[in-house]
Amino acid sequence: MGIDIQAGSSPLSSKEPKYSVVILKDGELVASYEDLPLYKLLRLVIEHHVDVIAVDNVFELANSIDKLEKLMELIPHTCKIVQVTKTGAEFISTRELSKELFGSGTDLTPLKTAYLNALAALKGYGSEVQVFSNKTKIVITRGRNVSQGGMSQERFKRSIKAGILQATREIKKILDENNLEYDMMVKKSRGGLEKSVFIVYAPRESLYGLIKPVSYKNVKIVIKPFKSSPVVANTGSHKPLIMGIDPGMTVGVALIDLEGRPVFAKSWRTIDRYEIISAVSSYGKVVVIATDVSNPPELVKKIGSLLGAIVYAPERDITVDEKNKIISELRETYDFTIEDSHVRDALVAALKAYRHYLNTILEVKSKLRNIEGVDTYLVISEVIKGRSLSEVIEQIYRSRVQERSKPIEVKHEPPVQLERISNTSLKERVKSLEAMILKLSNDLKEKEMMIKDLETELRLLKSRRNYNEDYERKISTLEVNVANLARRLEEARAVIEALEKERMWLKDLVVKVSEGSYILLPKAIDLNKVVEDNSLKEKVSKHRGVFTSELGIVESKTVEFLKSIKGYVVTSKNQAVDSRVLRIPVIKAEVVGELEDYVVLKRDVEKIAGEIWQELEYIEALEARERIRKLVEEYQKSRGIKK
Repeated sequence: MGIDIQAGSSPLSSKEPKYSVVILKDGELVASYEDLPLYKLLRLVIEHHVDVIAVDNVFELANSIDKLEKLMELIPHTCKIVQVTKTGAEFISTRELSKELFGSGTDLTPLKTAYLNALAALKGYGSEVQVFSNKTKIVITRGRNVSQGGMSQERFKRSIKAGILQATREIKKILDENNLEYDMMVKKSRGGLEKSVFIVYAPRESLYGLIKPVSYKNVKIVIKPFKSSPVVANTGSHKPLIMGIDPGMTVGVALIDLEGRPVFAKSWRTIDRYEIISAVSSYGKVVVIATDVSNPPELVKKIGSLLGAIVYAPERDITVDEKNKIISELRETYDFTIEDSHVRDALVAALKAYRHYLNTILEVKSKLRNIEGVDTYLVISEVIKGRSLSEVIEQIYRSRVQERSKPIEVKHEPPVQLERISNTSLKERVKSLEAMILKLSNDLKEKEMMIKDLETELRLLKSRRNYNEDYERKISTLEVNVANLARRLEEARAVIEALEKERMWLKDLVVKVSEGSYILLPKAIDLNKVVEDNSLKEKVSKHRGVFTSELGIVESKTVEFLKSIKGYVVTSKNQAVDSRVLRIPVIKAEVVGELEDYVVLKRDVEKIAGEIWQELEYIEALEARERIRKLVEEYQKSRGIKK
């Protein structure tokens, strides 16, 4: 089934779009329809047992990926959608396709376009549209939250980052060893990685037995089919462009033309190389792909290879100040929106490449200024790719002369004598030309050998530079790791030393408590809480004493409770309260140590408390005797009894 949307219809419109439909069977036209709504089109798919729906622009069926996915759920799983204007990364317009199939590209009505699409799909043109393509996404992230953790929080973070880095390296090694094509995006952080994502160009089944989804305390690995965009329609433009890319978890892409004007700029999260190519191909043909770092990332190299573009990298990494300056200069000329730093970095890379080739662009324009009929930008793009200007112009002129020139047959019968003279002269001329050709051929071979030697030397110099830079970068990374490990080792040693001291102190304490040299007393921040907190009250009753750092005002109920158990109070500070006033022992003593809810004291406090209690009991006995004496005297006085 070939389809084409009717003029004036659009999936974006509030009105239901209408389609022209053509159905072929074994290459023969069996049915054609016009002004069909989408639901009738889908009904015909089922009625005619359609195997292929052929379109020239997949977004004529649905205006978004989600809607396209829902549409694909409505058709039988044996039926596939093919966009005939795209094969691999290359696009072809319907007009060019019509020329290839019919020899003419004019007067393409919607019905004729529908027939063209059906026939093109029958002959093998185009690419199948897949929402879930044969790709797999592997996400490595942290396995737990570290928002809490107190003093250990930073240590937990470092451990998690190091775990993500280790898992990323192991997965990369597995993919490389099994020759699986992939894109890798990472979010770097000091001491490791925050997150990493692999987009593997293989189905999920191919990773069975190689990589497993896991969820540890520190690291979580998630594996799932990667949902990618479908084929995107192309305008067929061949306008030469320079593309800048900023790879990472978020990929920034920018396009500028050979006048230095911004054409396109956007950023995406976890997008693959083919989606990037699909997104930019409608704007023109990329001849240079640029990055803002001196060592081009793998994603930039791979996209450059797929597009047949040369890769530009600056001699040194572009600084943030330099980027801001370049963008500021751009905004003086063009009103252009930059949505984030990734778009900014991509745009800066493209502009840096444009400035690098600006002299070449101006030179070509100057030499072609008075020559008509030559595509200046086509010549510029070829010269940028490394061809000489004279070679490109010569090729253009040669093709035009061959197209316009027609061979003319001339019949001439010269006299025999003149023919003999002419033949002799021609033979000598031929020999002379052959000798010249031989000499030029030898010179050309020598030049070619020299060029090959220079190219080899250049590659060695570049590889040596990259090797030295990689080596220095690795050394720097290792030095940072060693410094981090040394710091962590010192921290661990300090913790171990403190724990060892605490262990020895506890060991000594246990021995002295068991020998009776030390005792344990429960501690109370507020002494009056003793009668309110049942748990504390039980501990004080058991040990017949309590420790408090600040005595404060002691309530009568607290005094009565301590008197009932014949308890005592220990404090580490001088207090203004006398034991004889409170009528309970209050003892100042030095604290040997603390164990959670208890303090460690010398056993002497028990002896002192006992002595104070004896003194208090003696005082209370005297006071009782005095009260009795006073009662007797008052009684005798009331009765008139004399002593």
